[in-house]
Amino acid sequence: MPPKFEEMTNAQLRAYALAHREEIEPLRVLFSRRTPDSEATWYGPLVTPEGVPIEENIRISEEAIRQRIAQIEEKRREQEMRENNGNKIEEDIVNSQRYKMTTVTTEEIEQFREQLVENSKVLADLEVIERCGGELERAARVLSRRADIEEVRAGANWQSGLQKAREIVCDGKFKDGLVPGLIGALIGTLTASGSPILVAVATPMAIYITKVGIEAFCKDPQSTSEDKENPS
Repeated sequence: MPPKFEEMTNAQLRAYALAHREEIEPLRVLFSRRTPDSEATWYGPLVTPEGVPIEENIRISEEAIRQRIAQIEEKRREQEMRENNGNKIEEDIVNSQRYKMTTVTTEEIEQFREQLVENSKVLADLEVIERCGGELERAARVLSRRADIEEVRAGANWQSGLQKAREIVCDGKFKDGLVPGLIGALIGTLTASGSPILVAVATPMAIYITKVGIEAFCKDPQSTSEDKENPS
């Protein structure tokens, strides 16, 4: 089957023509794509028949080349802007999803209160979360500082807390014993860990894990990493 020259790009045609110099058809197709003579910009010779440079023609040609380079550069910048805008949109979507996972509404806080009404510490923690506008990381910062934990003074933060929680929650014997959706059991597991920082932030941490989902939390650590300011 002969090549379909009409469907080839100019670059493909040029490559084919160079590899098959005896064939005329690819050259004909390539030539047919050039700008018609009536629309083309013609430039005078750069030198006289005697080989003397024609300065004005050289200047015009150089200016035309600069303009062409500028056009190519402009197209490249436009392409980069389109790609960056696409990346920014994707980033905004991801950040929006993360924000939803680390923020709870007033209605959700009230539901947690009803579920955990007999736990005075959790109710106090929920008050902090509510005063922090439902932002779990911000509430974790407040609770950590109130506890005056050595780990926090040494630089422990939300991310290190997540890692500690993952080591405990994702352990088979703990994970199998957790009832999906039972926030109290998760808070109890974190509190019983003996880690001072997890004891301090057990409530916002448990709520976060519940919103993410235990399976997702344990399966992909990257899915729970945040780019926001770490609560230290």
